[in-house]
Amino acid sequence: MSPANRMRLMALSEREFQREHRAPPRVQPQRKFKPVNVNLSKLDTSWDRKRGAAARMMAIILREDDQTLQSRVSESASAVETYAEAAKWLQREAGYLEKTARMMNTAASRLNIVLARVQAQEQTAAA
Repeated sequence: MSPANRMRLMALSEREFQREHRAPPRVQPQRKFKPVNVNLSKLDTSWDRKRGAAARMMAIILREDDQTLQSRVSESASAVETYAEAAKWLQREAGYLEKTARMMNTAASRLNIVLARVQAQEQTAAA
């Protein structure tokens, strides 16, 4: 590339940068969202108890090494049954909490959108 051509490109780049820099800020279209119907009665204290019990069970199981956990599970036939049910329960809870986590991410995204709107309005009002 010749030095003259390079200089023209640099001048073009500087000119376009200055034009963008001086241009009024672009108004972004406001993102809209519809409300989600969430049954609040399902999120009462019993919800806390169930999720907490699952988390405590998970913590107990994760603290054990394979030998200790195997001896605990193989203690008796009823223990095997109980721990088999616990495994199913933990899998159900994991799926439920994944859904809850997605909903929490959606809620956080919505709050961030609204907070950005509020901050933009405050900046416009202050200017």
